[in-house]
Amino acid sequence: MIRVLTLLTAAAAGPAVAQSYYDVEIIVFEQLNANAVPNTPTAAAAPVLPAEPPVAATPDTRFEPLPPDKLQLRPEYQSLRTSKSYRPLLHLGWRQQVLGPRNSVARPMLEQTGSGLINGDLKIYMETFLHIDLDLTFEVPGEGSYRLRDSRRVRSRETHYFDNPRFGILIRLTPS
Repeated sequence: MIRVLTLLTAAAAGPAVAQSYYDVEIIVFEQLNANAVPNTPTAAAAPVLPAEPPVAATPDTRFEPLPPDKLQLRPEYQSLRTSKSYRPLLHLGWRQQVLGPRNSVARPMLEQTGSGLINGDLKIYMETFLHIDLDLTFEVPGEGSYRLRDSRRVRSRETHYFDNPRFGILIRLTPS
């Protein structure tokens, strides 16, 4: 009888949901010799970019920044840095909880770089497999904006490459 009550109590409580945290690392880079056509051509006057990106009133604790010694894509960053064809614009990492597609939160991106502004969001979620949805715009003064929008299934502990003719992104997800 006690065993039946224990089973009924466990069934009523519902399934236990495992919390999955991942370290997310990205490198955004521009392609220097690209003959890309902007998605949005520049207006007569180039946009004035802020000296620094706007800062949120309160830090978003859902995306905990990773310390530099935890970044795994440093060799790739150095290769891009010494390349004549590419220029790294941004290298950062954070830890976040990865939930299902409806509950996972997209990380907003608004980063000023030496070449322009990176704006958009990156969403990582879990179904049977890990997925990345990204929608980023690279706004270049005097040229216009270039959009990179993609969604794909990915594996953890592998480096994934997303690109358009003007800029690209390397992303690596590692379970925490």
